[in-house]
Amino acid sequence: MIVKDRCCLVEKNNLKSKNVKKNRRKRKFSVTEKLPILLLLFFIAVCAAAVHSQKNDIRELEDAKAHLVSEIEKEDKKIEELKKELEYQDSDAYITEIAQKELNMLKPNEMKIIVEND
Repeated sequence: MIVKDRCCLVEKNNLKSKNVKKNRRKRKFSVTEKLPILLLLFFIAVCAAAVHSQKNDIRELEDAKAHLVSEIEKEDKKIEELKKELEYQDSDAYITEIAQKELNMLKPNEMKIIVEND
């Protein structure tokens, strides 16, 4: 009797384990149940890709901005130098210098001495 009870218990356990396995197989998600999850994952992946792309764009734009700012500073320095040169060229000292060096002009009461080499 005890043997029969044990056999019955073993058989019942085997049946239960088979039923559990069948139930597990039956519990597979259908396509309609998976679709919202898959769409959500796809949406998250697209958003992550967009954010990554935008970060790269921002980094490139910041690099370009830094380069342009340095170019502007260089050009501002050139402008200042040209303004100083223009100011000097408008002065009487520059006009006198050019007249003496390039046009061989002399101030009143000046003499030009030319030294010849033998």
